[in-house]
Amino acid sequence: MRRTWQASRLPISVIVFQDPVLFPWRDVMANVVLPGEVVGLAREERDRRARELLRMVGLTGFEQKSLTSCPGAMQQRVAIARALILGPPCC
Repeated sequence: MRRTWQASRLPISVIVFQDPVLFPWRDVMANVVLPGEVVGLAREERDRRARELLRMVGLTGFEQKSLTSCPGAMQQRVAIARALILGPPCC
């Protein structure tokens, strides 16, 4: 049985490393939505959250960009957006 988003919602801690740990074979959007895919979040919801986070980190329009063509600072912003997609509390 696949758990729903509500059932799997537990306190979450996230870490964003100094060197972005991303999957180079996935584009920007695919990297950001990955945690949502893992927990079974509906596609529409994870895409909506990812677009909002990409807007917040200044990457609107780069959703389909390959990571191999992204500079380090842009990759770091992708990693930050991916860390925040499940809505962990910020201190």
